[in-house]
Amino acid sequence: VLFPETRPATDQVLALACTQLPPKPHMSVSASVSSRWRRLTTALHQPELCHMEMASLAVTTTTRWPGAPEIPTMAEAGLPNYESSAWFGLFAPGATPKPVVELLQRHVAAILKQPEFEKLYLEQGAMPVGNISEEFAKFIAGEMVKWRTVVNDTGVKLN
Repeated sequence: VLFPETRPATDQVLALACTQLPPKPHMSVSASVSSRWRRLTTALHQPELCHMEMASLAVTTTTRWPGAPEIPTMAEAGLPNYESSAWFGLFAPGATPKPVVELLQRHVAAILKQPEFEKLYLEQGAMPVGNISEEFAKFIAGEMVKWRTVVNDTGVKLN
């Protein structure tokens, strides 16, 4: 059971995995693989998954999840350069004065650091970050490059 959030994430897994398989001349393999892609929050809150003939292969984040530290990351499971996770951010209009943005950042960061809030978020499968605008802008730019590459490399189309 892997935990990507979107179809492009699935395509990214397949593209990375297929490029790492060594070519075997004169060999043809046909297989049927049944897979279940589950969000970590869904999987952790469905105890019946523990009784099925399924195993958690990896989490799609770059670090192990605190709520399930026994599950390796994709890199640890043999698929380096893979990361896919849902994220949320707080945005303000571009013309918002910098002091207002900084005030909002301080207050939001303080809320995210409250133990009760952090516990609630972790139970829901989210990890509060609370970074500053410049860090978030850099993160978003990296996400744009990553997913543009996945879309271009896999040919995924919007339906």
